[in-house]
Amino acid sequence: MWVTFEQEKTRRAFSNALYLRKKLYAHTYKSGMDMDKYLDDMEAMRRQLRNMNDEISDTDMVKLILQGVAFEYRGVVRMFDKDVRDGNMPLLSEVLNTLRSEAEIDKQRNSIGKKANKSEEAKILQVKQQQQFSGAKGKRRWKQNKNANMKKKFKARL
Repeated sequence: MWVTFEQEKTRRAFSNALYLRKKLYAHTYKSGMDMDKYLDDMEAMRRQLRNMNDEISDTDMVKLILQGVAFEYRGVVRMFDKDVRDGNMPLLSEVLNTLRSEAEIDKQRNSIGKKANKSEEAKILQVKQQQQFSGAKGKRRWKQNKNANMKKKFKARL
């Protein structure tokens, strides 16, 4: 009885480890995701596999993380690619710190871009409001020319 119980648990643990390993290998970073959450999720899956006696080495973890961010952070992947070609595998901590700093820089760029877009929208709205109050509606030259023509006609009648 104990043997069958142990076999059942082993079979279930093995299938769970396979499922979790597949999930780890397929986990990719997508635009708009939080980098810290992505990296924490990867580390949590690695920890779960370690608890199931299915260890993922640091070098494999580096490859998995760079594979997952390859589409969004090509520059970072290329930077580490040179080290790998030279025979030096980057440390996991280097990869994690580089990705976190790149994600932070991207956040700052996006927030600056959004602020600039809001100020441009405000300027456009302000110009439209000025045009409505003046009654010109973007045809100021035509109105001025019309008034100029009317003065000439008026002068011609006298």
